[in-house]
Amino acid sequence: MSDSSGNLAETITRTIIVEALDRTFYNHIQLDIFPNPSSDSWRLKSTSVIEDIKLFEISGRLIFEFKPHLKEFNVPCYTLPAGSYRLIINERNTKVLLKK
Repeated sequence: MSDSSGNLAETITRTIIVEALDRTFYNHIQLDIFPNPSSDSWRLKSTSVIEDIKLFEISGRLIFEFKPHLKEFNVPCYTLPAGSYRLIINERNTKVLLKK
């Protein structure tokens, strides 16, 4: 397989949980992320403390890392280009976010 420039590409399959209403249950905690897509920031609300947040480009490059130790937190995205991003919360919960 190759991309539009002729560079060889490798296909990697990953399972990502994406809920239509942006409400997902992970390890018996509720996590709400809104709005998605967003042009300014994503608001995270959890039933338990959010200890660690990492935001990645879909390619895997780390963009931001936060350690809020809060149940609610805003992840800024106003400086990011439009696209898809991966959010990892507390080292185990993954969510795909869209920047418009």
